[in-house]
Amino acid sequence: RDAIDAIRDRRDYDRKRDLARRFNWSLSDLHAALGRQKLRRLGSDMAWRMETTERYRTACPYEEWRLRGTQPWYRYVVGIDTAYALPRLAARGVEAINPLEPWELLHRRAGLDIRGFATAEVVATKTVSLPLWPGMTETEVDQVCRVLEVL
Repeated sequence: RDAIDAIRDRRDYDRKRDLARRFNWSLSDLHAALGRQKLRRLGSDMAWRMETTERYRTACPYEEWRLRGTQPWYRYVVGIDTAYALPRLAARGVEAINPLEPWELLHRRAGLDIRGFATAEVVATKTVSLPLWPGMTETEVDQVCRVLEVL
């Protein structure tokens, strides 16, 4: 019961007179229903991501970038020059993104010398996140794989 009260206290943040950390985690009935449906498909969505990333790994000549041991895949990020890859992917109908733009780097926002943050600079200019979302058709996944093979 104490845990439920603590959760409600964090969820119901209005009209509180202390400075405890609280968040607006309230869901409408519609959002709760959508969340329940997504949870029912979680296992199949995770399996699809694993299968698709294996297909990308087979087709892609570039190094994958990920944190060790993180499964399933949320993004499939490869190490390739962003300025080179993004226009070529787009020209072939593959919508990819740079998952971390240089302007987002905190050291740049703080006005610090970029030479002190070489790894962050490489990640921001040499990574591309390929499309990876449940609901992609086999044709779309095949197209990404074909483009990767000739990129």
